[in-house]
Amino acid sequence: MKKKLWVCCLLLAGIAFIIGYFSVSERQPRLHLPMHVRALVNTEAPRFALPAELIEAIILTESSGLTYALSDKGARGLMQLMPATSEQLSQELKMALAAGDIYRPEINIRLGCYYLHCLLRRFQGDLLLTLAAYNTGPSRVAKWLSEKPELSAHELLAGKASKQTRQFVTRVLCRYEALCAATKENAREQKP
Repeated sequence: MKKKLWVCCLLLAGIAFIIGYFSVSERQPRLHLPMHVRALVNTEAPRFALPAELIEAIILTESSGLTYALSDKGARGLMQLMPATSEQLSQELKMALAAGDIYRPEINIRLGCYYLHCLLRRFQGDLLLTLAAYNTGPSRVAKWLSEKPELSAHELLAGKASKQTRQFVTRVLCRYEALCAATKENAREQKP
């Protein structure tokens, strides 16, 4: 009987850990990536003129920092890239992409940074439209713009984007803001 109770307690503790690990509170966004992932972000983001905090915010929102994340729609890896998109991006960067490479953090982050860089250029630096395009696809966002060119990015998202896309944009922006604040705080603490 004691053995069964012990096993049940361990099982419940494991379930509680998993639930706590994978849940992300809206009020207190998760702000921690594994150190090796953060190091890759700090290398790749500047290569594409992107703030590291923005890439971290996308990774935390998309995959919670899990290297082998796979969405129900087939997006893969830390930055949740679709295989066809990854293939196109790797060709543009003249990178060989073998089966399973999309899950390698260094490749996934490089491709994701390049993709975000391309989207920012396409949407003329508008972060809201860029994030919406990252989530729902650039052709869909371009269609919104062609249908309602008089609307602001906020109005387009409110009127055209799905709830899931609006939530994605909001979560990334909240995490990005929190990460920027943490970076500034760390810089202040390190000054003599």
